[in-house]
Amino acid sequence: MPPPWQGASRAAATRSQHAATQHCGPSARATASAATPAWRLTRSSWSSCWRHAEPRRSNSSSRFHAAASSRANSSRQTRRQRTTLAAAADGGGGEAASADELQQSFRQAAAAQQALEEYRQLMQQLPEWGAPQPSQPDHAGDADALLRGAVLIARHRYPLLRHDDVAEQLDDLAVQVEGRLPGQQVYPLRLLQTISQHLYGHLGFAGNSVDYYSADNSCINQVLQRRLGIPITLGLVYMQVAHRLGLPMVGVNIPGHFMISPADPELEFLVDAFQGGEVCFIQDAEETLSRIYRQPIRLDAAFLTRKQPLPPRYFLARMLNNLKQIYNLRRSYDQAYAVSCYLRATNPGDLSELRDAGVCLYQLKRIPECVELLTEFVERSPADAEDVLKVQALLRSLRQR
Repeated sequence: MPPPWQGASRAAATRSQHAATQHCGPSARATASAATPAWRLTRSSWSSCWRHAEPRRSNSSSRFHAAASSRANSSRQTRRQRTTLAAAADGGGGEAASADELQQSFRQAAAAQQALEEYRQLMQQLPEWGAPQPSQPDHAGDADALLRGAVLIARHRYPLLRHDDVAEQLDDLAVQVEGRLPGQQVYPLRLLQTISQHLYGHLGFAGNSVDYYSADNSCINQVLQRRLGIPITLGLVYMQVAHRLGLPMVGVNIPGHFMISPADPELEFLVDAFQGGEVCFIQDAEETLSRIYRQPIRLDAAFLTRKQPLPPRYFLARMLNNLKQIYNLRRSYDQAYAVSCYLRATNPGDLSELRDAGVCLYQLKRIPECVELLTEFVERSPADAEDVLKVQALLRSLRQR
């Protein structure tokens, strides 16, 4: 069955799917541009921010200064650490915590902050968002960056998670699959068939269509433990196992349903990791998307032959936007803000993340930090940018309190 993106949830198609459509064919781009941007799903949850603020055009403008921004970021980080530690000291539930519980809470809070810092360092090592792709893709480097990024993202929920533990589980899976392969030379299709049979047939990995919007579906440690996930995380597990067996695979950024494909451009087929590792072709992908979007979808077959790997930043952004969507739908604004911090590290030029992070802080009643972020959003945005007037009105309202 197709993932439950339909009906009311269909409007929650992730912004990364829309932003990264440069990796899809023209027809896919047309479909993606017609979809509702993911940030709009939060409109109902944060419209209250400016419900009583009457927007009026302001003639004043200020230039964004890098040094001032750096100082503001440092100040925000200090306050965020204090807020996190204060919440840890409270035990998260307003009740006095025992000494052991308090120590564990502080440890987890520090580990979560450390994970975010490590993620920022990882992003600094990768090509910038929108940078031209290298003529010779580094499949091994991309696989390592994806796994490191996925583990660090999972640590926003499981702060004490160890990268080596996840890597060892993937190593074990690859060894198990290798033991099922014939001794002679193995062709790609046979290898993929063996991976699919072992992961889905023997071990019971499956797409979580029952609880599709569980945040654990986006945490690789939980996907490995529960053997349940969504297309992109199951695809990541599949890619990591195949990579260890000598078959590099790339993400195919089809809007609405993530698939993977062998990196070799001569292997013009897809693997649907959500549907049991099913090998499919462009026509099958069109049928899947047509069911999801409830209208005929046509994809450009050439993008399978071009086979441009989805850059790690785009891949991770799509994972993060899935989480952001889930937390906003559940009004879990603390978690949504944590994910927004990761997203801002992934794509620092995305001003909408400044706005969305500021809105999360508003919902959390962290007003000084909210004002700082929304002020930065206004200063860095063109005067006629969407929502600038509304944000300006909200800022005036907050400063008058």
